[in-house]
Amino acid sequence: MLIYVTEFLLFLLIGWIIDSTYCTLLYQKLVFSGYFRGVPLCPIYGFGGIVLIHIFSKLKHHGAGVNILVAGFAITATEYFGGLLAEYLLGERLWDYSKEPLNLQGYTNAMHFVVWTFVAAIGYFLYRYKIQKALESLQRVLRVSVSRRKEVVIVGVCSVFDDELHLKLIDKLDILEFWI
Repeated sequence: MLIYVTEFLLFLLIGWIIDSTYCTLLYQKLVFSGYFRGVPLCPIYGFGGIVLIHIFSKLKHHGAGVNILVAGFAITATEYFGGLLAEYLLGERLWDYSKEPLNLQGYTNAMHFVVWTFVAAIGYFLYRYKIQKALESLQRVLRVSVSRRKEVVIVGVCSVFDDELHLKLIDKLDILEFWI
C-alpha cells in the first residue's frame, strides 16, 4: 500500500510541475496549476500515474503499441471520470473543454486523447527502461518486516549522528542486505 501512496505523491508532484510549466508558457505569466492554490499538488496526475504504472505492469508481456494505446485510453478515461467526480464532489468544474472539438461533456476531448497517448508513449519507455527498476528497488525498501523496522529506525538515527556507529550497527544487526 505504501508503494502506491509514494507513487501517487510522486506523480501528482510531477504532473503539477509539468502542468504549471505548460500554463506558464501558454499564458506568458507565472501560473501555479491545480485546485489547491499555492500547494504543488494535482491529484488527477497522481491517479493517472498509478493507472499508467498498473497498465504497464499488467501488460508487460504485450508489445509497446498495445501498452501505449491502452494507456492512452485509460488516462483519457481517468481525466473524464476525474472531472466528473471533481465537479460532483467540489461543485465546480476544474477544467472545461466544452468549446474544443470532439469533446466528451467538456471533461476531455480528442486532442487530449492524443496528448495522453503521447505521454503514455514517453511513460512506457521510461517505465520499461528506467522507472520499473527504481520502483522495484523502492518496493524492496518499503517491504521491511515489522520486526526489522525498529532496527532500521535505530540505524537511520545513528547514521545521522555518527557514521562509525552506523557501520557497527549495520554489522551487528545484519541488515546490510536490506540496503542493497
